[in-house]
Amino acid sequence: ERDSQLQAIPTMCPHLLGPLAPDATNPDVLSCPWHGYQFDRRSGDCLSPAGARCRLPAAPVLSIRDGMLIAGV
Repeated sequence: ERDSQLQAIPTMCPHLLGPLAPDATNPDVLSCPWHGYQFDRRSGDCLSPAGARCRLPAAPVLSIRDGMLIAGV
């Protein structure tokens, strides 16, 4: 949850499907330890020059209905 809104983040790098995790110094950046690719969590843009063609998929819209977490597009 960020700014009182639920947000989904991808856990696989679109480059070679390595693991993504929030960067230790900037929570708005997701980093892949395999090749050092970094992505803006909000826009999905690749921040690494070598990965200019990689992009994170759009995150689903999340909501809570009747106490259940619902993910939709």
